[in-house]
Amino acid sequence: MPDVRKGKDITGDDLIETFGFRGVEFGEWVNAAERQLNTNLAFEAFHDLADTLGIPTKAISLGGKLGMAFGSRGRGRHAAHYEPTNVVINLTKTKGDGSLAHEWGHALEYALRGSEDAA
Repeated sequence: MPDVRKGKDITGDDLIETFGFRGVEFGEWVNAAERQLNTNLAFEAFHDLADTLGIPTKAISLGGKLGMAFGSRGRGRHAAHYEPTNVVINLTKTKGDGSLAHEWGHALEYALRGSEDAA
């Protein structure tokens, strides 16, 4: 797999610029090292997802409607979740890794249905 980061540490702004997210937020309890690691890994994972699906990287944000959160929503009972009312994916601070594509699938399902009643 190519080094899509080219050795660079990724910022929230990089996620917005590359994928078109409407915003990126981090929870108060996510320290700098966790923030950096999670942002780098999410950048790589979203590139992998776009490549696997054969879609442009900007399509990951579902037309700029999708937001991304890291440890800033919920209480950590679940690894991650998608919030249809806020159109945001949240990965928990300690258990969110490995859940990104699954939650993105929920976001896509809601977008395709055009409603908040997708199961």
